Amino acid sequence: MNRLSERRLAENEVVFRQLNNEIKDFVLVDGKDTVYANRPLNFYCECSNMDCRERIAITAQTYDGLHGGPKEFLVKTGHAMPEIEIVVKQGDGFMLVEKKEVPPAPEDVDPKRFI
Repeated sequence: MNRLSERRLAENEVVFRQLNNEIKDFVLVDGKDTVYANRPLNFYCECSNMDCRERIAITAQTYDGLHGGPKEFLVKTGHAMPEIEIVVKQGDGFMLVEKKEVPPAPEDVDPKRFI
């Protein structure tokens, strides 16, 4: 796989992690006293597949506790790509993967390319 392809795959993950973080932040900060605070939400799979729109049902608190750094992404079970990432944790219907290379920073990715 060439470097450009790897970057494109990583960009896809970055876009969906950004979206999920916005959902998580809204629930944990603005919605902390709502019914959604302790309910599972449908977070987007953060895999490299540009056509994937599958969801992972976990609470915002669980999502928040999973990400330990900028190289980690939450993907549906079976969506990991061993060529570019390693599985660091598995849960009910999800895997936490760590990229082998540092992904691009969110500000370096144009989310409009993924709509």
